[in-house]
Amino acid sequence: MKPYFRVFYNFLKLRTAAFKNGANLTAAGVELFDRRARFLFKRNSNIRLGGNIVSDGRSMIVVDPGAELSIGNHVYMNENAMISCKGRIRIGDNCKFGPNVCIFDNNHRFSPETGVSDDHRVSEIHIGSGCWLGANVIILPGGV
Repeated sequence: MKPYFRVFYNFLKLRTAAFKNGANLTAAGVELFDRRARFLFKRNSNIRLGGNIVSDGRSMIVVDPGAELSIGNHVYMNENAMISCKGRIRIGDNCKFGPNVCIFDNNHRFSPETGVSDDHRVSEIHIGSGCWLGANVIILPGGV
């Protein structure tokens, strides 16, 4: 797909996903998500996208009700990027993600007696500017 068609396609796709689900979306500029990218923005979620975000291949971004996702300028996501936001995730400017990078600000509760629960613990994730996350990195919340 030509870049200018991709920009227009993403403009429509992102705004449709936000409008359809009652999310608040602010986009500062050009987003070049692959056509296979999926967005699930829930009611009252807040999404801020900087300019010049590029995603190659499949990626998935899920933002739950009341959650806040902020992605800075000049961010690159390789094949199979996954972001799951139930609380707050902030990604700074000029970050690069290798293939299969997953970012979750939530994790299932677990106990030896009952095993894995459907209930989640949530804690903020902040990835500073200029970070490189290599292939197969999984970011989970700390302290939960």
